[in-house]
Amino acid sequence: MKLIITSACALLCAQSVAASDKSVNWVPADGQTIRYFHGREAVESHLPSSSVRLFEPDGLVDDRGTFEIFVLNYSYNELYFGPELISVTASDGEIIPILNHSEMLAQKKRRHRLQGIIGGIGSALVVGGSGHIYDEGNVNFSGSTIDGHRFSGTGTVRIKNEAASRADAERAQAFVKQNQEEFERKKQREIAAIGAAVQPIKLLPKKQAGGNFTIELPSKYRRGGQTSDITVRVQVGDEKHQFVARLSDSEID
Repeated sequence: MKLIITSACALLCAQSVAASDKSVNWVPADGQTIRYFHGREAVESHLPSSSVRLFEPDGLVDDRGTFEIFVLNYSYNELYFGPELISVTASDGEIIPILNHSEMLAQKKRRHRLQGIIGGIGSALVVGGSGHIYDEGNVNFSGSTIDGHRFSGTGTVRIKNEAASRADAERAQAFVKQNQEEFERKKQREIAAIGAAVQPIKLLPKKQAGGNFTIELPSKYRRGGQTSDITVRVQVGDEKHQFVARLSDSEID
């Protein structure tokens, strides 16, 4: 006896193994310190005239990751600081794009529209595609007709497995619900990131400023089983702060 599965869960859960959400951990250089604020890891760099604190993203990095940054001006001079003074590169030298405000708004709309379509398709698959799991096997048969002729043969029997079909439907529904909840969490993070993005500012002496910046991570750095390093450079006045973040597969199921 064998199982034949035409399963909504199998269709929905067949995600590409090429990409994987990544967690971020700082790799501090000499003189840099790691601190934790409400469970979030931050790395700090201190130079004579300025300090920079970078927080890990609030959540896993998929195709995007949002970092929080704070800059402190130790000098006696007014300094300019803005998003163009932040740059990110991969270990192979490729520039990792930082999204500006208008790009984030435009891509948020496209992304949410696409995810809504995908969610609708997934729901349709649950309704129309679940519950199709069958048991199949070979049977032998023999008998006689009413006029006395004998007959025999073999055949194939295909019977719907009701219990397995119900379980498959439940798994598919749980999968869709989980993805809808994750979509909503990402949506709220994106809205927060756009609202708190780093803005150009004149940084007064002994004052600090902060905000968020969002990177767009190419898929080649998100392959499952792959660990990648990215370097974040922050220019504050004449000083350059440099940080290394390690992206690795999330251990969260």
